[in-house]
Amino acid sequence: MVLPLLPKNLTDQPYHPVRRLSSTDSSGHTAYTAMPPPPDVKLHFRRMLRRFVAELLTRRERNTDPTSCLTEALARLDNDICCLGMEDLEDFISQPSNPFDSQVSQDLLQLAMSGSVGLFGHLCWSDSKAGGKGELHSADGVRPQPELQIANVGDCAALLVSEDASVGLKSTPLTRAHSAASNPDEVARLLAQHPEDTHKHVLRNGGRLLGELAPCRAFGDVRYKWPAKRLIQLARYFGAEQNTTSESIVPLGPWAGLPALPSPYFSPPYLIAKPDVKTIRLKPSDRYIVMATDGLWDVVTPELAAATLSGLQKDQCPASRLLRTALSHLGPHMAAYQLLRCAKNRRGQQPSGRGADDAEESKLVAALLALPPGLARYYRDDITVLVIDLQVPET
Repeated sequence: MVLPLLPKNLTDQPYHPVRRLSSTDSSGHTAYTAMPPPPDVKLHFRRMLRRFVAELLTRRERNTDPTSCLTEALARLDNDICCLGMEDLEDFISQPSNPFDSQVSQDLLQLAMSGSVGLFGHLCWSDSKAGGKGELHSADGVRPQPELQIANVGDCAALLVSEDASVGLKSTPLTRAHSAASNPDEVARLLAQHPEDTHKHVLRNGGRLLGELAPCRAFGDVRYKWPAKRLIQLARYFGAEQNTTSESIVPLGPWAGLPALPSPYFSPPYLIAKPDVKTIRLKPSDRYIVMATDGLWDVVTPELAAATLSGLQKDQCPASRLLRTALSHLGPHMAAYQLLRCAKNRRGQQPSGRGADDAEESKLVAALLALPPGLARYYRDDITVLVIDLQVPET
């Protein structure tokens, strides 16, 4: 994400890391991820990253406006996810031959068919007296206040928590979810971009895109991006794998059991990965930036998040406190509440007297929590929370 933001005179240096991609290995950075990428996925993104760097280095003039840079970087990321190992998504779409054969990478295909959302932040200390961006102190010795860019694709959310003399800590949302159910601007955008489709066709089943997908923007999920011809070819490919001739139902993969095409499917792509980018000049009173996936915000309001952080004790982890708050505010109608209750039963903390039923539910909880990372995403929705403390004392 940061490559387009780097000054050209910096990336031109012969020993800068972006010039040494062919001799470096990113495997050391995957130790803390849920699951390292398969080799062909890793090689594909490594190749595409080198290509992106080469393009940046050869540009005569580079636009370093943060909004433009983040938008370009995320567009390239989505292209690399959806192009199925080719150089460009347009090449994949326009090639006359059928791309689905015995040589197609199953890992790259799985990646393109899966969907993900994202939230990205860029903090920059800048001051005209300090001689440009990246300086941590201005000429008079006063540390300039940073500028924050938040780029959102999908239904994650970011929150700015600030000190307020009257209420302690107050919260300010920095993003709006790309969901037709809660964002009228997304409804207007979709209808403007697809005038041949009616509202009831594009958004139905509670505001879902084509009746299926909750977010209106996401990475991957090529079911809502590729042309109809490619989706039908993909259904045939999976059908051949299962020795069936059906072109109407997808028999395998993340879309198993779904129609080959969403209905209606007049003018793809219906799903985009263009971010909304917001720029904020932070003030001395700003205390925390909270970035989290939708699972947190389903149960924790901005006000509750601010109240939780206001009660933070020394040496407590802000993100852990927010997660504990989320678990303590689950409603009895939510599946997560039932799972948590069963987990407590399993540890003997909350006997309910239901005997065999509790035992079976406890086994289910254990099975769900023990699923490996590659499989777990289809059965549970994990939560990711990142809290940035803006007032950590300088060392």
